[in-house]
Order: sequence, then structure tokens, then C-alpha cells
Amino acid sequence: MTTAARRVPVPAAERPNGAPAHATLILAIICVSYFMVILDNSIVFTGLPRIRSDMGFSETGLSWITDAYVLVFGGLLLLGARAGDLFGHRRVFLCSLVAFSLVVLTVLILIVPARATRDERSL
Repeated sequence: MTTAARRVPVPAAERPNGAPAHATLILAIICVSYFMVILDNSIVFTGLPRIRSDMGFSETGLSWITDAYVLVFGGLLLLGARAGDLFGHRRVFLCSLVAFSLVVLTVLILIVPARATRDERSL
């Protein structure tokens, strides 16, 4: 005769594998963060043909643009990691998301109407 053992929920701190209780939420946050990095990279690299035609850059000049972007991105990534160590990773992550959103909103407010009026003048 066998008896079925009853499963008792164990808090995250006492789980044998140490998995956090909100693993799905953490995974979603990581995926959204990675998506923002990919989106940022694709915006820069998609804009290269327009930069080349508007500013008359050569292939060498375009490589300088991508190199400068990668260097600034890496430097800010290191700065953000250090700030996370000093002030807390969650706080720095949320502050950086808010700052990124505000910058995007500012660009939408300032650049998009100016581009629309410039395009209307060219018609």
C-alpha cells in the first residue's frame, strides 16, 4: 500500500532550488529590457542610410558613427551597473526606464512636428 505525499507550498527562501516566487515577472522585465536594447540598436543602424544621404558621410564616416554609438552605449552600461551597485538595481532600473521614456516623449514632441512642417514645405 502506497500513500501519496501531500505537497505543502514552500516559501521562496526555503525552496530547494532557490527560485524566486516571481520568476515569470523577472523574466518579463529582462525580456522587455533586452527588447529596448535591440530597438535602440535597430534605430541607429536603420538611420545610417539617411545620415549618409543627408550629411554626405562616406562608409568610413558611417563606421565612426557606429563605433561612437557602441562606445557610448558600453560606457553608459558600465555606469548604470555601478550605479545599481551603489543605489540598488531595482531603483536604478526603474529610474533609467523613466528617463528613457521621458527622452523619447521629448523627441516625439519636439522633432516630429518640426519634421512634419519641413515635409509640408517640400511639397
